Amino acid sequence: MIDKTKSKSRLLILVVCALGILAGPAVLHAQDSTPKDKESKDLVHSAAFIKKRLNELLVAMSDVATLLEKTEPEVAKILRRAVDYAQSEDVSDKLEDVINALRGGLDEAAQVSHSEVIADLTTMLRIIEGGVNEDSDMDKRIAELRAVRNRLDKTIKKQTVEEKKTRPAANEKDIDDQTKKLIEYLENIVKQQQELMGKTGKLKPATPDVKNLSELRNTIRELIKQQEKISKASDTSALAKIPVLGEAQAKLSKKTQAAIKAIKKSNIDPKTRDKTAAFTKDAADEMTHAAKSLSESNPNSASPSQKRAMERLKAAEKKLSEAIAKKTAGQPSSELSQKQGKLAEQTDGLKDELKNIADKAGMETKKTGDLGKAAKCMKKAEDKLSSQESSPAVKQQEMALKELKRAVDDAKKLRRLAAEKAKTKVPAEPQNEIAEETKKLAEDMKNTESKKPMAGQPSVSKASKSAGAAGKKLSSGKCGGANSDQKKTIEELKKAMSQLDEEIEELERLSKMEKLASIEEQLEKVLTDQKECTQKTQRVYTLRAKTKPHYNRQATQTILEVSKQENSLSKDVGAIRRLLVKEGTTVVFPEVLDDIVKDMQSVSKRLEATDPGKLTQAMQKDIEETIQELLDAVRKELSKGPGRKKGGGACKGGGKSPLVPPLAELRMLRLKMKRVNRGTKRLEKMKTSKMITEPEAKIQHAKLAERHKKVLELAGKIKSKLDSSQPKLKNQE
Repeated sequence: MIDKTKSKSRLLILVVCALGILAGPAVLHAQDSTPKDKESKDLVHSAAFIKKRLNELLVAMSDVATLLEKTEPEVAKILRRAVDYAQSEDVSDKLEDVINALRGGLDEAAQVSHSEVIADLTTMLRIIEGGVNEDSDMDKRIAELRAVRNRLDKTIKKQTVEEKKTRPAANEKDIDDQTKKLIEYLENIVKQQQELMGKTGKLKPATPDVKNLSELRNTIRELIKQQEKISKASDTSALAKIPVLGEAQAKLSKKTQAAIKAIKKSNIDPKTRDKTAAFTKDAADEMTHAAKSLSESNPNSASPSQKRAMERLKAAEKKLSEAIAKKTAGQPSSELSQKQGKLAEQTDGLKDELKNIADKAGMETKKTGDLGKAAKCMKKAEDKLSSQESSPAVKQQEMALKELKRAVDDAKKLRRLAAEKAKTKVPAEPQNEIAEETKKLAEDMKNTESKKPMAGQPSVSKASKSAGAAGKKLSSGKCGGANSDQKKTIEELKKAMSQLDEEIEELERLSKMEKLASIEEQLEKVLTDQKECTQKTQRVYTLRAKTKPHYNRQATQTILEVSKQENSLSKDVGAIRRLLVKEGTTVVFPEVLDDIVKDMQSVSKRLEATDPGKLTQAMQKDIEETIQELLDAVRKELSKGPGRKKGGGACKGGGKSPLVPPLAELRMLRLKMKRVNRGTKRLEKMKTSKMITEPEAKIQHAKLAERHKKVLELAGKIKSKLDSSQPKLKNQE
């Protein structure tokens, strides 16, 4: 039999050798000029070959990890971690960048990308050799808790399905009594609605003055409806679409002004006419102001005017409604309107009754008889009756009757099906499986990897017993009795989940602070070392000679040492970035760190080519400023402390709060944009003073353009996070 330890070692050695072959020989050599055609083609071919071999190796590593999942889980885990790292860092894409840069004659850009590939392959080697392990004990505990939480969630869903099956038997008498009463009540409402509809059809047409008032009120109501749409769109639309809403608002203002003219020309009571016209004029003026603000892309300024416009329109509508009520008082239509309103209230009060009975029976109700819709139709009929509009009122009454009759049919069908299901035997096998699963879950929650029982374990033990009791009752045909045990099982499992959520939340808060503190410590060290590199570069640059070579042997040695130090720092920053990428809740911070890594590698290459000049120093200074900005952001989060414990249910289905909140990400995105602008200004200044060559400026501009594009992409990614966590952000910043 083959020794497992030797087998594991041999396999990992093979992978290490494969990666060593890829990482070992340099694809490029530092050059002062663009490669010649033949050299360029050879280098492109070499890079393409390495990319192909790397992709083949990654596929092979994934396949081997799958094969060894059961026999060699540790080896499989290591291989997967290395593959995941290669994919998260887009190593294959970076090789493609090398190829494209070589084809475009951008030698330095190719060297930078190539250095990144070497660094990534080296990290993969470290992962396989066991030198990289970013999982803390706390993270492992959280992962363990989350895995159990998922099992709990699935068990609750299964138990809920089984509990629904026994509800008809447990609630048989109540369901029958309630549906019988509901059917009788609904049939009575149907009868009353039919009588009202018959009387409505016999009403005389509206008098001219009531008709006039009604038409004016309908005009105002239409204005209200359109204003509501524009106001809602102003609150939710992208900034680029706001001027278009300004045009819509201006058109509505003109419609409102036309309505004012119609009101003034109308033959209605002068007092009502003047008051209604004044309210409507105020609304038009507010709309005009809102339209101007929207045309200037300022929805915040438009919002108060839009609200005031709505208030004035509603005041105008109310004034007209009062005039109509006064004109129709004592008329048959008014009496019918009041009766229709009362019937609408009765119907609305029943809209959840059918659903509640169905829930008690563990059944779903089809949306054929919508009592809520019936009540709305009745309310509209009431409104039409109040203004003597008999024909529209009849149409609404017909729609209400249709929904009422469907609801009666639904109630009858529900009563019949519930009675049938109450007598149907429910199989015990699924319930017994749930009992076994719950028992195993309770054991696993007690015997954890950390030797510490999980929160909620006693509740799961109780749930296991009640689930088993339900299974026994089902086996003996006691479906009604099993239901109470099933409910108790669900109750205990939910209680356990709530307690588990509290433990997860507590650990995540502590883990967050632990990670932030670690990041702060690492960034502070990187900043200190970077400042040292910058100072050494500035110092050696002042010693340059006017004649060539510009630097003696000792100065050259110092420059090369700083180059190595910058390269080493880039790896340290890369490790921080990997921590954030793996943590998975931040968007902007990893990208900023990625910029720093690339800039450090670029600086390292420039120093390796003995160029500690102004551009190199400017890049170093920019790196320092960016690290300081990151440090300030992290320290601000740390200053808030671990926060208060919110209690159960905070996990919301297993999600976790971000390491850095969206608002802090937005601030960092703004700083990233400022950094791009800062770099652009610096380049223009250096070009004007001829401190850098045109080809060098072209490369730097290309990098800045790519980073500007990235800013726009990141803005889109964090938009949803900002919308959900900071709904009033536009008023805060």
